[in-house]
Amino acid sequence: MDDGLLVNGSAIVGEWIFFIGEWTFFVGRVGWSK
Repeated sequence: MDDGLLVNGSAIVGEWIFFIGEWTFFVGRVGWSK
């Protein structure tokens, strides 16, 4: 298996987890403020 591809895939997954976490926090904050 290509280590480069594996590292790149992990980075993409990490970016998605961070993005979803930030979006969830933002939506939750806006939802609670209403």
